[in-house]
Amino acid sequence: MAFKHFLLASLFSALAAADFMIYAHTDVSSDLTSGSSDSADGYLFFNGEPSCRDVCNAIFIPDVDDASGSRVGVRCKGCDSGHITEFEHNNRGRHHWTLYESGGYQITPADGGPLQGRCRRDSGDDYSNCSCGLADAESGQRLFICTSPMNAQDQQ
Repeated sequence: MAFKHFLLASLFSALAAADFMIYAHTDVSSDLTSGSSDSADGYLFFNGEPSCRDVCNAIFIPDVDDASGSRVGVRCKGCDSGHITEFEHNNRGRHHWTLYESGGYQITPADGGPLQGRCRRDSGDDYSNCSCGLADAESGQRLFICTSPMNAQDQQ
């Protein structure tokens, strides 16, 4: 009987967690008239591995030098080298948290509240050649898979 309760509790616990994935994203837009192009780097959040349609419908979170206070974006220490030691995310104060390599990439709220889950490094998926406009190309590489009560839509 105790095993049955443990099994049910484990099942409901698994259902309560919502996995989301974090991708580093690059958007290259070209001006068809002048031939010049512009690039923007940032991050996208998904509930699973994305299709190009998912990429085009996602909300772009910019790469910023400072994501503290009321600043919106992601500050990633080590993203350029591939050795991520800190990943801070702030979306207008709804969710402001940091992943620390030294803390096992636990989702650590900026307000000191309870941990909101855990992420693990995973670069096993990418997308490229997604066209979301007339003359643009979207590409991305997965950085993290996270398990949390939050989902990708909560991060946008």
